[in-house]
Amino acid sequence: MSYPQYPGAPGYPPPQAGYPYPAMPRKPSGGTAITAGVLAVIVGLWHLVGLVRTVVHLVGHRFFLPGLIIPTVLSLVLAVLVLLGALLLFLRKPAGRFLVITGAALGILYGLVILVLDLTDARLGGLRFGMTLESLLAHLFEVAVLVLACLPPTGRWVRHRVLPTGYPTPYPAPPPGYPPQGW
Repeated sequence: MSYPQYPGAPGYPPPQAGYPYPAMPRKPSGGTAITAGVLAVIVGLWHLVGLVRTVVHLVGHRFFLPGLIIPTVLSLVLAVLVLLGALLLFLRKPAGRFLVITGAALGILYGLVILVLDLTDARLGGLRFGMTLESLLAHLFEVAVLVLACLPPTGRWVRHRVLPTGYPTPYPAPPPGYPPQGW
């Protein structure tokens, strides 16, 4: 007995190769988002170290240095933005991506201002600011964080919802007029 509706039945040609089964949608890869989050944590810790350095410098001097107030506040703001953004990015929150992008962009802008002050030999509040090799490296990390956080795969990964597993789906309610199901 042959069943023509089943492929591979004797006497019938194989199914057409041009009509494959629809593929399941792939889950977005989190490579760019996780890398951006890890680099954002490194950048945030670097800003915290800068904050501690400026606070120690402020406490170490017996006189008030107004030129250190701006870097102290900026280091605090950038550290909070980038670290909080990295945490929220790991939790797949869109606000985390926004905070990481904002913190990295402000950090790059801050680095450019310091570079201009260094190249023009300008002084801010009596202090001369200079671009060191470590700060240049950290600002390169900020560029990498900004690029990775802005990429479309990062946005797809953040928007993708992971459904919890292990919970049975509840049965739908019976149509009106039918008794509820149960034992």
